[in-house]
Amino acid sequence: LPPVIVLMIIFNGFNITEENTPPLLWWMPKVSVIRWGFEALCLNEFGGLNFVCDRKYKAMCTNTGEDALARVSDTLSTATVEGAMVAQLAILGACYLQTLNVLMGSGPKYCVMEAPRHLIEVASDKAMAESYVHSH
Repeated sequence: LPPVIVLMIIFNGFNITEENTPPLLWWMPKVSVIRWGFEALCLNEFGGLNFVCDRKYKAMCTNTGEDALARVSDTLSTATVEGAMVAQLAILGACYLQTLNVLMGSGPKYCVMEAPRHLIEVASDKAMAESYVHSH
């Protein structure tokens, strides 16, 4: 499981953008819960902010939170918190259903309950003693 988490962190769309993701791993950013959580966090924190730049080189500054998000990733300029939450719910729901499917498919397994040996021997001796008493 830890290698999967590491892959989700690496291919979350911010460390390696979706455009630069290897073709065989195109699906990784889409199923990364880390990506959707981080995206929702960024949108929530930076959306609607206005910045004041007092630097000499204004080209390095951003005026709004949306501009800052666009610098991080192109997907953030069109993303919404609601969309990120729906994606997270879909991923977690699919994981829950898969877990349920595996558990239902395997079925419960029960051990056969047996009395401890020493109790069986005691009960056997007692039964023989009672049968001896009743026969005589």
